[in-house]
Amino acid sequence: MPHLAPRRIAPRRTTTLHPRALAIAAASALLLALDARSAGAEPTPAEIALARRLFAEGRAAEDAHRWDEASRKFRDALTVKETAGLRFHLALCEENLGRLVEALVDYDRAEEAARAPGARAADVLAQVEAARDTLRARTPTLEVRVARHVDGAALSIDGQPVAAALLDRAVPLDPGAHHVAVAAPAHAPFASDVLLHERDALVLDASLAPLVAEAPTLAAEPPRAEATGPAATSP
Repeated sequence: MPHLAPRRIAPRRTTTLHPRALAIAAASALLLALDARSAGAEPTPAEIALARRLFAEGRAAEDAHRWDEASRKFRDALTVKETAGLRFHLALCEENLGRLVEALVDYDRAEEAARAPGARAADVLAQVEAARDTLRARTPTLEVRVARHVDGAALSIDGQPVAAALLDRAVPLDPGAHHVAVAAPAHAPFASDVLLHERDALVLDASLAPLVAEAPTLAAEPPRAEATGPAATSP
């Protein structure tokens, strides 16, 4: 793979992309090649050639700040072969697209791949740590706190369940609006909408009010019927 270019972070912008015929043909060829290759097999020379072409096209799109197009190229190439350089460039695209949490994960994976035996990825190692540290400082976090006496609390963010172990911990999230919900047995549910900006460290106290059980009410006895008419006489 070609050597890495210096990192650049451009302001986020949205671009409507129209894939070229060559990109469509490359993607189709990639899918056909992957279908034909058995799981776990080494990539063929044709697949390696395709991955290199996708990498080159991704770098060209990256240099033009067409981040979404570039990320698709790198993802397609990664389906052929996992490399530290591809992961690094994918993370750089995700960072510029505002997908900061995904970028953090892929920077970690880039470093892991670069440290693998025989990786020959010194250029990635020279950049990935600083890139990840800078991004981690930009990534906002949300800590949802629940009172200790509440058992069985379940947290969800944007409709997705979050591991209970992450309650009372700072969870990295992308900038933007997020919906937070917490539920626990015998408590009224809690919900809140929050807006996170870069570098925010927000703490949200989830107030779960206990449900008060209503005392059972006894049904009132029906009134007794009273006898009417002439009194009964003995024969």
